Amino acid sequence: MVRSGTNRGSDLLNQIEAIIEEELVNGTTTLARRVTTRIALEFGGEQIYLPKDKARRDARIFDEYTGDNVLELRARYKLSESTLYQVIRAERSRRRLRQGVLPGVFLQEEDQ
Repeated sequence: MVRSGTNRGSDLLNQIEAIIEEELVNGTTTLARRVTTRIALEFGGEQIYLPKDKARRDARIFDEYTGDNVLELRARYKLSESTLYQVIRAERSRRRLRQGVLPGVFLQEEDQ
């Protein structure tokens, strides 16, 4: 049942993101007020849990990683160096798999 909670959390973050995107069209002058009002109208009276969205965090870490900014990323995301490198390796692998493979082409594993 943990998975359904995770999906609900992701759905909630997606809904909030959509609210912000919709309100951004009307300019930034009163954006914070409009977004908080919309969130209150949409979710008011509910107890909600905002999960740490690790998939988004990991993608952000990978995108921000330059090879020489490990200390900065460790501080920003409050991760150990080994965890940071695990995230980078996993995200690199995930993106490589997502690119797809041509028929008859086989990828070699890096650990060989």
